[in-house]
Amino acid sequence: MELLTWARAASALMASGRKETGLNLALRLWKESAGDLEAASLPPRYWSADVRYGISRWCEIHRRNAAYDAALKNAMRPGMRVLDIGSGTGLLALVAARAGAERVYSCEMNPAVADAAREIVELNGYSGKVQILVQALQ
Repeated sequence: MELLTWARAASALMASGRKETGLNLALRLWKESAGDLEAASLPPRYWSADVRYGISRWCEIHRRNAAYDAALKNAMRPGMRVLDIGSGTGLLALVAARAGAERVYSCEMNPAVADAAREIVELNGYSGKVQILVQALQ
């Protein structure tokens, strides 16, 4: 199937209410066609506003995460222990562990968010290095 057809399919999925599926298709297409002149030359009218927004957000997030990764790799020394305040999804705790931290303690005050962060840490294979601590405000 040609690129233009895939772009239209992604936009149609998003327009029909299947935003996540459409955006995933668009991101996959965009990533796989990086450097492809045909993809770069597709006029914006072939991409819905939601797809264009999703791709721009993905690019911003990718650049931000790459910057976090580079900064922590530069700062990390063997044997370091890290304290992460405000775990959120556990992203920075994972980046610190991957950069070489011996142990990462990550604090989160929302129990539901802490549970999600623990699951993400476990799925990424870092539950031996990263501990998500929770203390809900009373």
